[in-house]
Amino acid sequence: MKLSKQENFIKQGYLWKTDQSVFLKQPTGITNLTVEKFFPLSQHEIQNVSYDSKHIYIFSARQIRVLDHLLETIEILETNIKNMYSVQMLDSTNSCVIYAENGDIVNQHIMLGGITIKTLCNTFGRVLSIDYRVSFDKNVLSEPTYFRISDLLDEYTYWDYHIQDRLKVVTPFTIWSNQLFFQVHDFEVRESEMRFISLDLKTGEELMNVELKTLYHQFDSETGILYGLRGENWSYKEKELEVIDLNTGTIETKEVISKESFYGINPKNTTLAGNSLYFVDSRKDYGEITISYPRFGCIDLKTNSVIYAYEPTETMGADFAKPIVNEGKIYLRSSADKFFIFEEDNSFE
Repeated sequence: MKLSKQENFIKQGYLWKTDQSVFLKQPTGITNLTVEKFFPLSQHEIQNVSYDSKHIYIFSARQIRVLDHLLETIEILETNIKNMYSVQMLDSTNSCVIYAENGDIVNQHIMLGGITIKTLCNTFGRVLSIDYRVSFDKNVLSEPTYFRISDLLDEYTYWDYHIQDRLKVVTPFTIWSNQLFFQVHDFEVRESEMRFISLDLKTGEELMNVELKTLYHQFDSETGILYGLRGENWSYKEKELEVIDLNTGTIETKEVISKESFYGINPKNTTLAGNSLYFVDSRKDYGEITISYPRFGCIDLKTNSVIYAYEPTETMGADFAKPIVNEGKIYLRSSADKFFIFEEDNSFE
């Protein structure tokens, strides 16, 4: 493992990955770390920056600038909407949903063909696609116990769903092959069960409702398979990989092969890349063993074995956020506001 870059990280900054590149946003601008290109941001003009898997959106007064992965401007959307903070593209850059704040109220402005055709005021929920939206009860911003599925303009409700046993939706609603899936739990109740639910998007019919051992699985949209990693703790000693197959409607638990212990794994901070699952292990006390540095590692999903668990000495006393992986490089932010890029090599094979 080779450290190729180390920098101080601005607290207001963040890292993300699109389909093709890795980006670092800081107050002064946005850097494409894959091609080393910089786009400056004017703090007097820029109000917000958001992104999705393909584009970056820069919000200024009544204007949205759309950038591609090379930080080139591909479109500028002119609008009279104030206090914009996010945009969700539908089938093109001029068909979208613009989210804007109006005091304590969030308005959703639906734009088709460059024309705003409807504004939904004080709406709780989000658009899933150009055909579907999910809505919650009033004043429920997250973790709903009930939701309904309707058309884009919210003029017709197709079906609704009540979650049993007072469990709450704790992961994003995701669409795959006419399935809508999510995970439920209640963080306020000790030992509350965790469940995975998949519904037919058109009818609401329940396709899967199974108990989980962990939350926050990573989803492979090409295969329709989710992977959830559970490390060891004081009540169980196994390292396990929970695999959910949407094609067959089945769930399977597999043992992770490793001689080392991993007590500080947060399944939310795992990353799926190809046939590998990357993780960070931040626990520093393993009984009689003390780890001075946070570790990051990689699991081969074909063999369910840990390929490596690396402790970089440059990160002593800190923890790692969710790793970003792209073209053989691992991008990590530490709790000490440091930013690292590591390059994988063959030293662990």
